[in-house]
Amino acid sequence: MLNRIKKKSIAICSNLILLFFLLIVLYPVYFIMITSFESSDTLVIEFSVQNFSLDNWKYILGIDYINTVTQEVVRSPYPFIIWFKNSIKIASITAAIVLFICTLAAYGLYRFTFFGKKYFLISLIILQMFPSMMGMVALFLLLSKLGTFFPWFGLDTHAGLILTYLGMTPFFIWLTKSYFSTIPKSIVEAAMIDGCKEFTIFYSIILPLALPMLVVIFILVFITVFSDFVIPSILIKDPKLLTFAVGMREFISAYDIRWGKFAAATILGGLPIVIIFMITQKFLVQGLTKGSVKE
Repeated sequence: MLNRIKKKSIAICSNLILLFFLLIVLYPVYFIMITSFESSDTLVIEFSVQNFSLDNWKYILGIDYINTVTQEVVRSPYPFIIWFKNSIKIASITAAIVLFICTLAAYGLYRFTFFGKKYFLISLIILQMFPSMMGMVALFLLLSKLGTFFPWFGLDTHAGLILTYLGMTPFFIWLTKSYFSTIPKSIVEAAMIDGCKEFTIFYSIILPLALPMLVVIFILVFITVFSDFVIPSILIKDPKLLTFAVGMREFISAYDIRWGKFAAATILGGLPIVIIFMITQKFLVQGLTKGSVKE
């Protein structure tokens, strides 16, 4: 009886602690939400919307609306939706390419033994010790020179930006290989005895078992690229090619803070990541826990 009461008390305390931290996380999100529906551009500090309006969202989505004060038609000069689509496209393509490369490379490291394999894995880690900012000058000059021969891979191009982001691939190769190492090789050997070819083993056995980690890698790359500001701000100057993060910096400044519109834009920018997390949360837990321990 005492043990049962003790367990219930621990469960109640744990739930209360989790609820407390949940409120801390949701507190700023709630105020951003109500600020986005406030007619004025001031930051809302109340717990409810004082003057409900969809004008901020119409401004962000590129929909014309009538200003209630001046009775003039307002049209946003900023292409938020184009910036949003650019970020989605760049992040999705980059994540898919990184996932394709790191999966094949990690499988080769997992299945085969060759000269210099150990030092190759060490070099993958060493490459990630240096921040990307250290190579920005070199990347800028490289894309500038590359653009003279292949214009679609030069500066002010999404292809060139994606090519730059592929520099994060070595780390994910190492991460994927570590996860593959948790898969017992006896499964592969049994498949070979049954007559399975190498591609069949990779496609039908390894990939399904490694699906949780592959989902984690896709999400990590997507979030990193989608929220990055520094690299696209240096390599992209065309207003129509800007990413969402850089476009938001162009929209707001220290001397012109339009909180209502900015709040609506931040909610729009956070939707893809929230949706991805909600869809793949089951794989996230499996990938992050299983990939950290080698059996």
